[in-house]
Amino acid sequence: MTEDEIRQIIEQDGSKSGKMVALYDKGMEVGAIAKLLDVRYNFVYNVVSKHCKKTGRSMRLTKRARSAGRSAAGPKKVLVVMGSDSDLKVMERCIDRLKDFGIPTEVRICSAHRTPVAAEQLAKGAARAGFGVIIAAAGKAAHLGGVLAAHTTLPVIGVPMGTSVMGGMDSLLSIVQMPKGIPVATVAIDGAENAAILAAQMLALSDEQLADRLQQHKAAMEREVLAKDETIRAQFA
Repeated sequence: MTEDEIRQIIEQDGSKSGKMVALYDKGMEVGAIAKLLDVRYNFVYNVVSKHCKKTGRSMRLTKRARSAGRSAAGPKKVLVVMGSDSDLKVMERCIDRLKDFGIPTEVRICSAHRTPVAAEQLAKGAARAGFGVIIAAAGKAAHLGGVLAAHTTLPVIGVPMGTSVMGGMDSLLSIVQMPKGIPVATVAIDGAENAAILAAQMLALSDEQLADRLQQHKAAMEREVLAKDETIRAQFA
């Protein structure tokens, strides 16, 4: 494939996906297309894979492409674990936000202290079950996130629950003060929605469509603030 041919494809009108397919049909490999168009490898892989299936052709598979094919088998899920059903009122905001982003979500109740064996098994099997991130909500001693993190290499996000004793500072300090080697990312007290957004950002590193939805979410927040600004300025003009 000549440089002129590449330039013609890049400069022609049409979608980026169309250009990916055209470059692939001319013999360019998925990795080279991703680098040339400055997009994520898995995004190019998904576009080209669909094109090959549609046209009844076999896809040229490098070692990296085979790995991408395995990851493209389905979107990663998020596992939301609560220490008690009393956490649900707060964590519904997390679950709703994950669903807004189109992220498959499973919700469980598991206690670090009352069901330690179940917590261990849940964490150990999470990656194999297709989860990409674990969100753990707990209050007071709040060891759930740490226990789960001890038994998996998946990222764990801790949500400290507000409490009647210290307003949730007990939960926050219990979660955030993890020992070296077992990190738990920690959001604000009752910060359920931020936990969902952080989980989405993690998964979006290998999911172009999810990355686009996150961009749309930020744009919507911007529009909302600008509208409020316009209203308040008009009110006090």
